[in-house]
Amino acid sequence: MKRIVAALLLVSAFAAHAGIQVDATRVIYNGDEKSASLPIHNDSADAYMVQTWLDKGDSTKVENKLPMVVVPPIVKLFYRSEFAAYHPGWQVHKLRWQKAGNQLLAINDGPLHITFGSVQMQGSNGKPIAVDANMVDPHSRLAIAIPAGARVGNTVSFSYINDFGGRTEVKDAIVH
Repeated sequence: MKRIVAALLLVSAFAAHAGIQVDATRVIYNGDEKSASLPIHNDSADAYMVQTWLDKGDSTKVENKLPMVVVPPIVKLFYRSEFAAYHPGWQVHKLRWQKAGNQLLAINDGPLHITFGSVQMQGSNGKPIAVDANMVDPHSRLAIAIPAGARVGNTVSFSYINDFGGRTEVKDAIVH
């Protein structure tokens, strides 16, 4: 009997209704403009209420007993003041890369945040290894651990997240 119930549960289709859809994962707010928008749309005939707010990314949980669904959980907001002429496509080519012991340093001397998708290193077998990397803040550096069995040569390839939330590849950046 338990197997029949389990099989019925696996075979039955559960309806998922996605009424509200957010069309972006990031908003770029240029300081010379009066507003920035985040496109959302409602695919259903039902009415939905949408609430947004800004915070500093504090991950401490606040007890909330209201029925609420959050999808996607985070939309990043980037403010660009007088640096509106700059864009990540320009700045990623200005990144400096250095090897320091068992770390690869991504040095960002520019005014924008750069979010990495991945960084490619060479494995001991000659095949590329994709290493997760995070975001390097303006005028700072990010230390990326070189995994065991990987090495960094004279160049590094990586991907970064562009203004539209997509990945853009950069090949053969020089490592000093």
